[in-house]
Amino acid sequence: MKKSFLFVFFNLAVCFLAAKDYHFQTLGSLQGLSQSSAISIWQDGWGRIWLGNDALNCYDGVNVKVYKLSEYFREVIDADIHAFCGTDSLLYFLAEDKLLYFNLITEQFVLTGIQTDVICSEGGELYYANKNVLY
Repeated sequence: MKKSFLFVFFNLAVCFLAAKDYHFQTLGSLQGLSQSSAISIWQDGWGRIWLGNDALNCYDGVNVKVYKLSEYFREVIDADIHAFCGTDSLLYFLAEDKLLYFNLITEQFVLTGIQTDVICSEGGELYYANKNVLY
């Protein structure tokens, strides 16, 4: 019994000594997101967090900037922003089935005219599939 008590005591002591103080912050509509849930999340090379839902949201650690895509393109409906991937300078994403990208340096959007359901960026190259063909 004494050995079991010592074993439990030392394990608990190790756990408490190894415990770290973690800071957790809530990010939702009260902090400026266009809505409280996100379909996709991606972090760029500058540490900004990009969240997709009914708009494209960018959180820089302090502030949230919301991009309503319908303000930039008549063809795009502000819904279902998802499938983020990118490079150091470009953020690729889908708005429903339309492929767009955002230049992280110039802060300009481009609507590519490509329709797809899946995208992936690897080694600076963008891959997407359309009608069972990989590009």
